[in-house]
Amino acid sequence: MAREPAAKPAPDSVVLIGALALLQLLTFASVQLGYAGLLIEVSYADLLVITFLIAGWAAWMTGRAIASTWRPYWHVVAYMIPFALVVRWVHFALFKGTMFSLHYFLVDLFVVLALATLGYRQVRVAQMTTQYRWLYERTGLFGWRRKEEGA
Repeated sequence: MAREPAAKPAPDSVVLIGALALLQLLTFASVQLGYAGLLIEVSYADLLVITFLIAGWAAWMTGRAIASTWRPYWHVVAYMIPFALVVRWVHFALFKGTMFSLHYFLVDLFVVLALATLGYRQVRVAQMTTQYRWLYERTGLFGWRRKEEGA
């Protein structure tokens, strides 16, 4: 009995652009609902360029690098905490944002940790389903499961 080929995963750029688009949609919705101050400190462009595009891309690539060296997930968290401080410093240095603001630090940390986690999971899924293809099968972009006995 011939097995049908596994579905090809989405290219990395499609997943990253989708994640960034979702974050941007949430930001836009918060602005439209009158909660802009929850996410935006100085300007929308500042949040878009520094936090989402530059820091988000770097976080995505960091998550991928950590996964590709088979390190555990807690390394992602440990690396993103100081990275979020660096992102906060960039907001302070370039846009006169608040350097020591717990609220906006947590916003930056959430964004970079979310994107680093997505990058980590995407690579880990590819590793597990490639390295152990007789044990695991892909269940989506970010998941895998143990193959059934008769399959």
